[in-house]
Amino acid sequence: MGSSYTATCYAVEQAKGIDARTRRSLIKVKPKAIKQSLVSPYKRGTWYGDVWLVTDRDDGMLLEGGRSDLMVLQVEEHPSSGYLWRFGDLTEAGLTVTADDRASRAGKEHIGGVVMRRVMAEPGAGEGARGRVQFRETRPWQPEAEPLSSLELDIDLSGPVRTGLLPAQRETLLSVA
Repeated sequence: MGSSYTATCYAVEQAKGIDARTRRSLIKVKPKAIKQSLVSPYKRGTWYGDVWLVTDRDDGMLLEGGRSDLMVLQVEEHPSSGYLWRFGDLTEAGLTVTADDRASRAGKEHIGGVVMRRVMAEPGAGEGARGRVQFRETRPWQPEAEPLSSLELDIDLSGPVRTGLLPAQRETLLSVA
């Protein structure tokens, strides 16, 4: 949006979206700390890029960001029933998986049942990532069967545009030529 975290907090207060007390408590939390909590226990070399938390509620979303951003996919998985998430489209869109783990829901230790799957991916070295990705929770031995769950995203992690036309403008002009 082109404004800092602090400036956004003040703007939301001015628009009557939050009160002064809420604004003060929000400003105490630093953006870097939020990013670190989303990817913990993993460490990044730099925290300039954004961290995008993607869940099943984001189905159909357009994710626009920068080349230094990190995407964290967090979805429920049903491995005790044989259902596993497939994330192969990430590499086709230019993303590299940097972490992939599972944890019991709500921190409860038990065998079987639903787990939270968390996959972290970031664009390849300075190139960015673009494309439509589809994730499916299927049984590996029934890849063509109807998935238990699915999630589709349009990803454009190629920003910011350095100079010249925006990618959509460039594509439109090239298609006419």
